Amino acid sequence: MNGGVDTYYTVLDNGQLDSLNVSNSGWVVSGRLFGNYTMKNGWGLQFFSHFRGRQVNLQGYQGGFRMYSLALRKEFNNKKGSIGFGLENFATPTLKVKGETISRSYSSDGTGYYVVNQNSTNLSKILSFRVNVSYRIGKMSFDQQPRRKRSVNNDDLKEGGDGGGGGGMDQQQGGGGQRGGGQRANTGGGQPSVTKPAAEVKTDPTAVITAEGNWEYAVENPQGASGGTLKITKEGTVYSGVIINARFNRETPIKDVQVKGNELSFTYEVNFGGNTSTILVKGAITGDQFTGNMTMGQFGTFPMTAKRKPQ
Repeated sequence: MNGGVDTYYTVLDNGQLDSLNVSNSGWVVSGRLFGNYTMKNGWGLQFFSHFRGRQVNLQGYQGGFRMYSLALRKEFNNKKGSIGFGLENFATPTLKVKGETISRSYSSDGTGYYVVNQNSTNLSKILSFRVNVSYRIGKMSFDQQPRRKRSVNNDDLKEGGDGGGGGGMDQQQGGGGQRGGGQRANTGGGQPSVTKPAAEVKTDPTAVITAEGNWEYAVENPQGASGGTLKITKEGTVYSGVIINARFNRETPIKDVQVKGNELSFTYEVNFGGNTSTILVKGAITGDQFTGNMTMGQFGTFPMTAKRKPQ
């Protein structure tokens, strides 16, 4: 089960300094709650709820509302397939949102004004039923990395001969060479794809460090830097935690968390189109800094850094 609450105080003003001035203020609260419960024989329950409190407008308010859903899921064929049934807003099938607008209208001679209070109620039928069916075909694995073969073995070509090669560049040629140095290029008619070299990590098995805390991490990959938050906790001698990708803002539990000296390692699972794959993170902690690598199997190994947030 997880969820969250958002709240803020808003102040609105139209900026007029005379009798036309209009302003309003107040608290705004919203939240959400999600739960998942796994039962025996492949059965599972899920629920989701969301509420939005009253919204503050410049000349009044807009009422709040809530939405929720309940789903039942059955897995079969060794979890390769599943079928689910969902029902949304079954107890309150009509969504009712009330609103109030307060405005001032001035008399024709400009000597006074009167207040106009408008109230509205919007009704929406939001009861719905859904059926989801999924089946996973094949398997994607990050367990092993494919060995890269060097396609340039001739010393003359390495020195810049007819093959169009560069110093120390691992090439795959398929339609015109590219010149470079210290990088791997794929020259199959498009732009070369550059893979960042894995970071060099020095570990000390005798070091004593503190791994728990909230870490801001970044990963360098060919598509650009990505990152998020890593939360590590410790109960007794057992470490656990979650990793949150900033792009999707989704918590994923980390597993096999090991701290040996200043070396930290853990794994977590990601899902690509119904296929579950394992990602490995391994590196060293120095004070509030982490330097290591993230290994994503056939996609490669990429440098990863992190900095612990102050408590």
